[in-house]
Amino acid sequence: MKKTAIIFTAVTAALGAVGAALHSIEINTALDPVNGLAVRFAPISVCMSAVAILAMVIVFALSFLDKGRDVEPVYHTAFAVKTPAALILSVLLGALMIFGAYLCLRDGVGIRNSKQLALILAIFAALAGISYIVTSLMAFLKKSGAETMLCSFIIALFLCLWLIVYYKEKAAEPALISYVYDFLAICAAAIASYYTAGYAFGRSRPRCTLFFSMAAAFFCLTAMPTAMTPAFRIFFGVVAVRQLINVFLLANNLQYRSVEAQESEER
Repeated sequence: MKKTAIIFTAVTAALGAVGAALHSIEINTALDPVNGLAVRFAPISVCMSAVAILAMVIVFALSFLDKGRDVEPVYHTAFAVKTPAALILSVLLGALMIFGAYLCLRDGVGIRNSKQLALILAIFAALAGISYIVTSLMAFLKKSGAETMLCSFIIALFLCLWLIVYYKEKAAEPALISYVYDFLAICAAAIASYYTAGYAFGRSRPRCTLFFSMAAAFFCLTAMPTAMTPAFRIFFGVVAVRQLINVFLLANNLQYRSVEAQESEER
């Protein structure tokens, strides 16, 4: 199913690139420089909204291409890799995530979050980076266990904490377009991490996992160029690439279920 996996990954990445370009233009042109308010019904904002809606429709349609296919609810089976390429990329992403955690600790996360909260976020970001490496290593070694469960939980916890920090910093701003795609990105990534973690805990939901992983990749790529700090730009970039890797691996490992299994599910 490699062809399907390539299509899923390439289409999502292309949509994310378009979203990133449009949203960058939107932030630079659709906000009033005097009061910071968004220009109502600005053409670029309408275009960006249309692209986001279209992207979700396409992603939803793509997720149904895998109807009738499933994979054993074991992490190293669902995200098995045939070559060390995914592992090498995950190591690089983990290192980049740790560097982002350092920037987060050094520069803080804005004026509405305390240094203590920035420290906690930096710690969990670094742990998430390590978790990306560990989960990929376990999949490469064809092993699943407590390590995979713990790392999956840490990744989900980091995303939830990041959403809280982002909300505290941005919610008071009057222009919704300045942060709405950031929130959608983190929310989609958190849900995707929940479904991805399901494979570490014996639960397989391939269509939901693929949909939210592709949605998270799209919104993270869209939000990355205009994120409020360099650390957050790194976080968005790392999460986006990680979701694309998960989409490729899961789609590539799905297999058609037997007739008996489908009939049993229908009953």
